[in-house]
Amino acid sequence: PQAEEGKALVYEVALDAPKADTPVELTLKNGTATLGTDTGKPVEVSVDGGKTWTEVTPDADGKFSATVPTGSDKGVQVKVPTVTDT
Repeated sequence: PQAEEGKALVYEVALDAPKADTPVELTLKNGTATLGTDTGKPVEVSVDGGKTWTEVTPDADGKFSATVPTGSDKGVQVKVPTVTDT
């Protein structure tokens, strides 16, 4: 996704409706932006289509997880704030 600097990026991860609670391992990586320099905190995840958000703390390698509930067709959304360059 793309976002104006200072606005949040929202990544969407689609899943078929799982038959059991399903942990999803995710990793934020550098690309055209540098994690921690061009991105801010908090990183948040939603498993209900963006109705509610839960803060997560990626580890030093950018890894974190979210659990998609049984039967959900909403997948996972990951919201990453961006920082305005000065």
